[in-house]
Amino acid sequence: MTWTIDGCISMQNLDIMRSGNRIAMIDCENEALSDTDILANARLIAAAPDLLAALEHVDDYLTPQGDEEDVYNYIRAIIKGAISKAQGA
Repeated sequence: MTWTIDGCISMQNLDIMRSGNRIAMIDCENEALSDTDILANARLIAAAPDLLAALEHVDDYLTPQGDEEDVYNYIRAIIKGAISKAQGA
């Protein structure tokens, strides 16, 4: 499920696309954000499905290593929190 960015900031048209369908529109007229911030937000939105898949994959294979259990539990909690947030839980 690849999401891409289409359009350009200067034309006030920046969309997040999946399989030729627009799934999100970015407000390029927001004077509170710089063009750099607008593009960074669009890139983060477009990367969201890949980031979620990566976290789910890491979560599936993460196992504690002896004395590292506290670090493992901390990392696992962060991962599970991000996955839950991304899934709307």
